[in-house]
Amino acid sequence: MGRDDPSPTGQLLGFGFVVQPAHVAVRHRCSLMRVMTDPEQRGANLGRLLMGALHAHARSQGCELVQIDYRGGTGLGAFYQRCGYVETGRVPGGLRFSFGDRDDVAMTRRLDGLPLRQ
Repeated sequence: MGRDDPSPTGQLLGFGFVVQPAHVAVRHRCSLMRVMTDPEQRGANLGRLLMGALHAHARSQGCELVQIDYRGGTGLGAFYQRCGYVETGRVPGGLRFSFGDRDDVAMTRRLDGLPLRQ
């Protein structure tokens, strides 16, 4: 099925992956990977809905902490802050692209609603 093929569930508007490590010492936390929404649908609250669904899935897998990494300079930090995340790491110039270097930023939040202990 291609991008333009009709789907019985409708148009794909966004997706992301919850990745939980196998080692018992870190099994209580997980990472969100490849989180994205259709750029043509921005402003329709899809990002918040997607993050909520990913958080719910992570909770169902026993995750207490969730981390997400993003490329600095994209404005995503403010969005993730509104979703309850706190910046927990930054590697200045840690990502190299043909158009230049960007910071590699890590943000974390608890899934139980408590503030992140720093």
